[in-house]
Amino acid sequence: MSTPAAPVSELKPAQASPLAPPSVAVTIPAQQLEKWFKLPSDQYLNIQITRSDLDRFYNVFDRIFAAQHLSHDVLIKWSNGNTEGAERDLESSRNALRESQNELRLFFMALMASATK
Repeated sequence: MSTPAAPVSELKPAQASPLAPPSVAVTIPAQQLEKWFKLPSDQYLNIQITRSDLDRFYNVFDRIFAAQHLSHDVLIKWSNGNTEGAERDLESSRNALRESQNELRLFFMALMASATK
């Protein structure tokens, strides 16, 4: 004997709220990029970074994996008709990706600053 499936309301595009594209708060300064690109690509670099910089590098991947997990939850919630939960998780996923991008930029800014001293 099978259990009856719970009714799922039809999902319509009008139900989804428009989400603004993620903003990127961290940008690498142009002066730092200019110094970086002046270095020969085959030059070995003497780089000193802090433990905090390595923590930041770890956080990049941690947030990417969190965003991937949230995206998985979005599909499940959306499929089950839970649009509010799906939209909440989608926004959380986007925030995690934005934070990951910012952490990666900050990490590379530290590398660039150390290499171009």
